[in-house]
Amino acid sequence: YDPRTGQTTWTENPALMLRHVYAHPKFGKATITAAEDARIAVAANACDTSTSYGGAAAVALYRASLVLPFGTATRSALDDLAQAMAGSWAFAGGELYCKAGVYTAPVMSLGDADLAVIQRDGAAETQRPIAISVHKERAQKFNTVKVKMWDQGQDYKEVSLTPLTGAALLARD
Repeated sequence: YDPRTGQTTWTENPALMLRHVYAHPKFGKATITAAEDARIAVAANACDTSTSYGGAAAVALYRASLVLPFGTATRSALDDLAQAMAGSWAFAGGELYCKAGVYTAPVMSLGDADLAVIQRDGAAETQRPIAISVHKERAQKFNTVKVKMWDQGQDYKEVSLTPLTGAALLARD
């Protein structure tokens, strides 16, 4: 069923397939609200955006096919369909929210004044730059890895391999 046209037809549109799984009595909920249909229609329009790959004929931006084995969890089906449209879905407050992965124009622009900490004390105001601390990757949180394995060639005896060392991290420490 396509809420944009009010017709039930075959489609490769992953947003409309997501709606079908969500509305199916064996998988999801039997009734869909107007707000849910509106969000699905926006995602379906994004999926139907025409694009051309390598100079070939224009096709829909996102297409999908779906076969669900008996007993498949609804969550798995919705995850697969959201992935097919490079988007996401959520169920909150008793309603479905879905979004296709397309560019969305920014709602505001930020300037230097937005990226500062402003302290006000009466009429006086001071401003200092914001401090941002980034999360270290897991690979940067160790200096040396001592690898041990059970070697088949040595009758599965535990063997130590040459330690892997992060030279830059050791030098920094």
